Order: sequence, then structure tokens, then C-alpha cells
Amino acid sequence: MKIIRLLAILGLFTTTASWAADSKVVAELYVMSQCPYGVQAENGLFPALKALGNVELKLDFIGDEIPGADGKPSEFKSMHGPKEAQEDIRQLCARKLYPAKWLDYVLAYNVDYKADWKPAAIKTGLDPKALEACVESPAGRAMFSESIKA
Repeated sequence: MKIIRLLAILGLFTTTASWAADSKVVAELYVMSQCPYGVQAENGLFPALKALGNVELKLDFIGDEIPGADGKPSEFKSMHGPKEAQEDIRQLCARKLYPAKWLDYVLAYNVDYKADWKPAAIKTGLDPKALEACVESPAGRAMFSESIKA
């Protein structure tokens, strides 16, 4: 099985191989959850990936990690502020806890990405308390740390 890698950064897509029906496609997307261009890229890409079916999506986030001093946890920075970094972590938690529903959550969240995230979680069947617990956990923070390193 031939693997075709499709790289998408803020809506820019490139591929260097021809597309074949039996090829496995890996789509990589690097976004910020409250960036208008990232939201546009997700809104266009996710339905297409679902329709294609044989696509592995690798979604990672853009941000910075500032190591904490004196045993304090790291601080995360994102271009659109601290709420964006929290949402980035939340979307990683949604992917981990609800692998079959997380893309639906992101698309529902994207409808009004500067508003409260809980209605989108409830609408798509995700437990807000479980998501919030994950966001605040060391595991959630570690996922975000690894994601921004990518």
C-alpha cells in the first residue's frame, strides 16, 4: 500500500505523489483553534476527509511552551490568547476521549469559535466535565506539549 502525505498548513495543501484508489492518505493539519484561517481549513478539509474515508488525519496545534520555574508547570501561549490554548488542549482531549466524534465537535465549535465551547460538546455527545478534567490534567497538558513540538 502506497502512502501519500498531504500537508495542510492554514489551508495550504501540497502533495508530491499521484492519487490512487488503494493509497493510504495522511493529511497533516497545523492550526490554532481560534484562528479564522485554521477554522476555514478545518471546515473545508474535515468533510472532504470523511467523504474519502481512507484518510488518516494528523491534527496538531501551533503554540509555545514556556517551561515553569521552581517546579511550576509550563505555561502555554497561543497567538489568539490563553482561551485558544485551552481550546487546543480541549480538542486534543476530545480526539483522545471520543475518537469517533471529535471531528464533529470541532466543526460544531467552529460555527462560533469565540463563544462558549460547551454547547458544541453537548450537541455532539461529548461530556463537558470529562473534557474539562482532561484539559486540566497532566495528560492533557502533555498532549498539547507534544502537539506543538510537531
